[in-house]
Amino acid sequence: MVPVQTGLDARCVTDLAVAQMHDIEPRFIRRLIRHNQARFEKSVDIIEFSRCAPEAHLENTLLQLGYTQSMLEQEGLVYILSERGYFKLVKIMNNDRVWDVHK
Repeated sequence: MVPVQTGLDARCVTDLAVAQMHDIEPRFIRRLIRHNQARFEKSVDIIEFSRCAPEAHLENTLLQLGYTQSMLEQEGLVYILSERGYFKLVKIMNNDRVWDVHK
């Protein structure tokens, strides 16, 4: 079993970055995560960012990460995936980029 990295050494990615890497709409990535939540261990594989960040800083932080105001208003929830969480998500995805990730 691989130990979970925490702190500054941990590698993570936003749902928006995953969508961009796989050339998929961000809402599709969020839908995949929501429909497969039982497969993800919370706070290890995935973090629901908007539920754990202070409201005053949340919007500015998300905008700096590349989210648009309209995306935040429509979705209201942003997922941060650990490296392990990303690989779990890739396992349930079905597109050509997935094969490159598995290599």
